[in-house]
Amino acid sequence: MKTKLTSPAPRRGGTRANVVAIVAIAMFTVVLCTGSAQAIEIDWPEPNWPEIFEPNQLLTFYLEMEPDDWQAILHNSPGPDPPDCILTEIELPAMFWMEGEEHLKIKVAVRRKKGFAFPDEVNPEKVGLKIDINQYYDEDPCAATEWHGMKKLSLEVNIDSMDIISEGVACNIHQMASVLEGGVGFYANWVKLYVNGEYKGIYVNAEQRDKQFLRHRDIYISHNS
Repeated sequence: MKTKLTSPAPRRGGTRANVVAIVAIAMFTVVLCTGSAQAIEIDWPEPNWPEIFEPNQLLTFYLEMEPDDWQAILHNSPGPDPPDCILTEIELPAMFWMEGEEHLKIKVAVRRKKGFAFPDEVNPEKVGLKIDINQYYDEDPCAATEWHGMKKLSLEVNIDSMDIISEGVACNIHQMASVLEGGVGFYANWVKLYVNGEYKGIYVNAEQRDKQFLRHRDIYISHNS
C-alpha cells in the first residue's frame, strides 16, 4: 500500500523545503558510499603516497564480502603446471577500508595472487591478494578512482611467517639502494588484514608496479609505458 502525504493548502516555502530535503538525501548517499560513478573524488586523509608505505607503522585493513565469494577466492588454487600459476583468475567484489576510516568504505575487486596457501591448499586460510581499487568506478557509486594515491594494492604472503618479515625488510633495503643509485625501487610495509571480521594475519603490503607507480615518479609516458 502506498501512502500519499497531502496538505489542505499549499504553504509558502514548501518547494524550497523539498529541494533542501532532496539535496540532503543525495549528500547523505554520497557519504555512505564515499565515492561516485559521476567522478566525485575522495579527499583522502593523511597518510597518502608514499607515507602510506612507511615501514615503522602497522596499518590494519578490512575486507567485507559474501562468505561464499571469500571461499571461492581462497580455493582459487594454482594449477599443477606451472605449480604457482592461477589458471582461471576469480575476481569478486568487496567493501574495503582502513582502520580509522570506517566512514570511507569503498567497493573494490579482490582476487587471489599466485603462490601457495597457508597452511595448505586443502584448508586454505591465508593467500596473497590483489585489490583493484577502481575496478567498479564507472558502474558503482560506492567505488573510487584511487585510495590514498594507489589504484591497486598487492598483499603478499609466505607460508613461513619469518619470510613475511624478511620479504618486507628486503623490499625496503632494495628501495633505499635504488635511491642511492638513482633508481626507482618500490615501497613496502606490513599490514594486518581482517576479512568479514576475522583476523587473517600479517601481510607484506608491496607497492604495485603499474602505471600509477610510474606517475608517482614522473616517468610515465602515455601510450609508451
